[in-house]
Amino acid sequence: MVKKRINAGRIGDVGELTASAWLLREGYEVFRNVSSVGPIDIVVIKDGKITLVDVTTAQFLKGGQMILATHKERNAKKIGAVVLYITREGSCVWSPAENGHSVDAE
Repeated sequence: MVKKRINAGRIGDVGELTASAWLLREGYEVFRNVSSVGPIDIVVIKDGKITLVDVTTAQFLKGGQMILATHKERNAKKIGAVVLYITREGSCVWSPAENGHSVDAE
């Protein structure tokens, strides 16, 4: 049997769907970007607050520590967005830089 590598775009699509489902369960209204181009993947609304979200798949060191995508963090901050990481277990974690975000990470 030949194993095929998963295309990075497909991994991103699955991550965005995972994030969308999680955000819906958390009580957000979720609006996905229909284009695969641009820094914003999802726009969410909760309690009248609009949040721009950049979804990224988390990378981990061998010891299990999550590596932050600092370039995405910087770019998101420039445009007023937040980064939402998808872990290898499929859970979602807000950027640690977003301590004041309205949702607690699980």
